[in-house]
Amino acid sequence: PLALAAPDDPLLQVMQARTAAGLGRADEALASMRRLLAGVTEEQRRAGILRFTAEIAAAAGRKDEALAALATVLARPDGLFTPASLRVDPRFAPLRRDARFAALAAGSAAAPAGPNP
Repeated sequence: PLALAAPDDPLLQVMQARTAAGLGRADEALASMRRLLAGVTEEQRRAGILRFTAEIAAAAGRKDEALAALATVLARPDGLFTPASLRVDPRFAPLRRDARFAALAAGSAAAPAGPNP
């Protein structure tokens, strides 16, 4: 298997985490993403990992974690991920009723703090 051939491949680790999340193992998936993020220093790669972390967290109903990751990615000056793409991405639909999501999708520099049911 590929996991044995390249166990340290970040993309493979992201795909394994997404698979775990899809199987209902959100805690395992998010823990894997946090470990991966801790070991990556390249900023563009970190942004991609954070975006996937946000997707997994949103699907698992972890709004605070999803929104924190999105705020970090959207604060990047390179435009890797934009408020416009956030507004239309169906993977973030579970967050759309949250005022913090609305602030990010409107282009605010940061989402309002704290939980918002």
